[in-house]
Amino acid sequence: MLQNKLTEKFAEISGLDKSSFGNSGSEAVERAIKSARKFRKVHNKKRKVISTNICNTK
Repeated sequence: MLQNKLTEKFAEISGLDKSSFGNSGSEAVERAIKSARKFRKVHNKKRKVISTNICNTK
């Protein structure tokens, strides 16, 4: 299955042991932030993960 291959490839590239898929954009963003924080911790990176909430409504 494609999802399994993508999950394995992500784990291989990132060095993380888990990944998951979401159903919406907000879930994807939340998981991306959590993955970035986990990557930073696992690889002992000193940079911070910064996110902003920019809403352009008219």
